[in-house]
Amino acid sequence: MQLTMIAEQLRRDAPGGIGTYVRGLSLGLRRPPVPGSGEDEIQICFVTSPAKRRPDPLGEFGSVRALPFPAKVLTTIWERDRLRGPAVGDIVHATSFAFPAPRRRKPIPLSVFVHDLAWRHVPEAYPERGIRWHERGLERAIEFADALLVPSQLTRADVIAAGADPAKVSVVPEGCDHLPRTYAEGLGSYLLAVSTIEPRKNLARLIEAYARIRPSLPEPWPLRIVGPLGWNGHGADGLPAILPEGVEVVGAVTDQELALQYAGARAFAYVPIVEGFGLPPLEAMRVGLAVACSPVPSVVEPVAGQAAMAAPAVIVDPLDVDSIAAGLFAVLADDPTRAEVRRSASLWVSARGWRVAADAHRSVWRAISGPNRR
Repeated sequence: MQLTMIAEQLRRDAPGGIGTYVRGLSLGLRRPPVPGSGEDEIQICFVTSPAKRRPDPLGEFGSVRALPFPAKVLTTIWERDRLRGPAVGDIVHATSFAFPAPRRRKPIPLSVFVHDLAWRHVPEAYPERGIRWHERGLERAIEFADALLVPSQLTRADVIAAGADPAKVSVVPEGCDHLPRTYAEGLGSYLLAVSTIEPRKNLARLIEAYARIRPSLPEPWPLRIVGPLGWNGHGADGLPAILPEGVEVVGAVTDQELALQYAGARAFAYVPIVEGFGLPPLEAMRVGLAVACSPVPSVVEPVAGQAAMAAPAVIVDPLDVDSIAAGLFAVLADDPTRAEVRRSASLWVSARGWRVAADAHRSVWRAISGPNRR
């Protein structure tokens, strides 16, 4: 199968969770099909703007067709339907709302991954221009896509409420085995938070909660925040003007550096106001960390065989600083709670690999490219 993947998000300064999705899915698809499964091997061609550095990091995962337009220009001409999609291949998969419309004659089946509709839940956390762009992107995805893939039941409900045909919307949970393997024991020296730095991630409340419990901790473990600035570099609006004692902001890191950050942590915190999936908690669970987080889909929506499992994290109310503070204290200093959630988390992440996610994508692509194509 020849797959054209629209991966413009990886050209951004802060590719965020979408960038992680592109890399993880590419890794899952690159692995050979299971013998006897009848699956074809997938050849990936990425379509995107020119690389900002050489060698092109996308070249690790497949061939690259770089169009002769800067990133912002390319996104604009796609949005205005002035440049149509590829003319050859079996499937076009858009990994965000930045994608070309299908050709009018002999269009290739198109799938679009919709990560969330967070801007509708918390519009105050987005600039007006960003809301307009996302609304137009969602409108185009519903209009042009043969299949809409989403990471959670929450996002599926949002997309259907926005007008999508329910028969075209498939839930495909993401994997979490994309980082270099580490051997953390959850006994490190700091509380770790990983996210793009922007208002929706609720870092101001997280910092306030941490400041409240710091004097009561057995040791003054610092809060370390890792991630790039969002909002085209203006995401620091999501942080207090003056950071309290013990708070460290590291900024953007490579995958190898991120794996080391997880390996050195004692516990993990993630308290966004709303999230379509929520990948960082799974990354943390995979290396044995106790997690305190909002009720994001990745930790409250079970996959097959997990419905009766204990909660893999301490769930907090992201709008209640006292609730966040209690959750942070539990994963840092309450040893019975730490041990319980770590045991549950180990089982929770065991079925959430990118190979499984890639196979789910394949199933959707077969359905829209075969003789029974809708």
